[in-house]
Amino acid sequence: MKKTYSGFFIGVAAFCVLLIIFLATGLWKKFFYPKEDEDITTRIITPGRDGSSSGLGQTVQRQRDNDLSTRLPLENGEMAIAVINKQSEEGRAEEQFAAYSNASDPDRGVYLTYIAYDAKSEGYRRIWNAPTAAARTETISLSIQDLIGDRNICVIVTGMNLRNEHTMTIFRRSPGQPPDEAFKKIAELQIDGSIVIQETGRSLAYQQGIAGGQSFNIAAYSHDNTSDNILDQIETTYSYNPSTGQYERNRVTRIPGSQVEQRLLRELLSGTPGVFETFINDLWYYVGSQGRIDSRQYIYFDPSGGEIIFFGDEAQQIFHWQSSTPTRYGLFIRSRNISISTLLRFIDIELESLDSIRLRVVEDVRLPITSARHGTAPTGGRER
Repeated sequence: MKKTYSGFFIGVAAFCVLLIIFLATGLWKKFFYPKEDEDITTRIITPGRDGSSSGLGQTVQRQRDNDLSTRLPLENGEMAIAVINKQSEEGRAEEQFAAYSNASDPDRGVYLTYIAYDAKSEGYRRIWNAPTAAARTETISLSIQDLIGDRNICVIVTGMNLRNEHTMTIFRRSPGQPPDEAFKKIAELQIDGSIVIQETGRSLAYQQGIAGGQSFNIAAYSHDNTSDNILDQIETTYSYNPSTGQYERNRVTRIPGSQVEQRLLRELLSGTPGVFETFINDLWYYVGSQGRIDSRQYIYFDPSGGEIIFFGDEAQQIFHWQSSTPTRYGLFIRSRNISISTLLRFIDIELESLDSIRLRVVEDVRLPITSARHGTAPTGGRER
């Protein structure tokens, strides 16, 4: 009888241990609700590799759009648009950069604020605030990057103003300065075309922290006012001048556009809502540098359905078309991945001819700027 009771109690104890493990690990959910996990994964779409095309290994950090909380509450009427959290240089606390708008501002400007930990007060405080050239909140993108190559971060705010021009405002952190004087504006551009940072490869010594790196240039594309062709552009390149601590213009290049019917171009580029959206409502194929159509890469714009479908590298990505703003040469679209809510994609579309467009794409959530793609459209589809 003693052996029987001993085995019984051992069995009861083992059953209780297994029951605790079963409940604690959540296995009971899969047992009683076997379809729950299936519902979560039914709309997962494989993203394209790491989203980078340059392979330069440069660090670019962008905001997570679904997390707009700040360490300190903003003032009345202020609304956060984009927030970046970053470890402080001392490594003791987290610091924040936030782009925000102010309801009391008649110019509807977008501002940047810096929030950091203050050792004296043993709490967070707003160190400084600065205006930017942007105004349309739905177009704002906030990022930090070492543009100069000296490992001092630059805070970059891009967006559009009320004239639907592209803008870029850059602040650089100066080493050894008091916190409230640490950031200095080194560039502010407003252009009727587009603005891009021209990243270049940096040496292994830079990657390993041994030496400095080459500074990146900024290229701005605007309308050629001296030409009757709407598609003629002027490329203005800005380089960083260490002696002045500013980005300065160093080269101007004229880029001839396609010679096509100007009346049709004026209709497409009139800025009338819905006109350019109707024009791109189609399947656009990628055309390589040799002029060959690659049917394995395409984009499908569906403005009425509110979707944009990217296909390439045997992977399909679907983005929700959130908003679009007319520009001088086409359309600026803000979209969000339907499966990964933190992945935003800003698409700057420029008309190259009546059957071809040029794209510049920026992906938010710590992804770099992708390269532009352009070419000529095949029969039965259009180029992207």
